[in-house]
Amino acid sequence: MAHSEKARGIIGYILAIILANSVNLILSNTTTLTIEQSTFISMYIIGSIIVYISDIIIAKDCFYLDGKMTRVSHYDLSTRFKWFLSSLIDKYFFRFLITVIIDTIVGISILKYVITTFDEKKILTEWKYRNYVIVFVIAIFTYVLYLSTLRFDWAYSNEENVMLNILVIAWVTLAILISMASRQTKDMSSNVKWRNLY
Repeated sequence: MAHSEKARGIIGYILAIILANSVNLILSNTTTLTIEQSTFISMYIIGSIIVYISDIIIAKDCFYLDGKMTRVSHYDLSTRFKWFLSSLIDKYFFRFLITVIIDTIVGISILKYVITTFDEKKILTEWKYRNYVIVFVIAIFTYVLYLSTLRFDWAYSNEENVMLNILVIAWVTLAILISMASRQTKDMSSNVKWRNLY
C-alpha cells in the first residue's frame, strides 16, 4: 500500500476517474447529453462521491477523534466509516464541496476550450474516444495542479491554515472569472451541437 495519504489519494482518484469516465461514455452513447453535460454528471457528481468515500475510507491517515488528531489503522473500517458519516454534516464535507465546485468550473471551462481548439484545428476529429481521453487528462492535470493539496491539506484538515484559506478564496475567484469568461466565448464547434451547461 502507498505510504502517504496523497499517494493513496491519487490511486483512488485515478480509479474514480476510470469509473466515472465509463459512466460518461455510457451517458454519451445512450442519451442526448453533450460531452460537457455528461462529464458534469459523471466526473463531477458521481466521480466526486467516489473520490470522497475513497479519500476517507482508504487514503486518509489521521482523524479528529475525541478532541485530538488520531492515527487510524487502514483496517479499522468501522471507525473510518463512522467518521465518514459524521463528516457529512461537518466542515470537512462542506470544504470538499468547495473543492468540487472549483474543479467543476475550471475543469469544464478547460474542457470546452480544448475541445473547441481541437475541433477548429481538426485534431483527431474522427476518433470517437478523443473527448473521453481529453476529460481524463484534464482531470489528472487539475488533480496534480491543485486538488490534492486542497483536499488533504485544507478540506480534510482540522487545523485552520490562513495561507490555504487565502489560496482557496483566490481559486474560487479565479473559477468565477473563468466561468464568466467562458459564457462569453462562442458556442462549441460547428460539427457538434453544444449547449451551455450553466
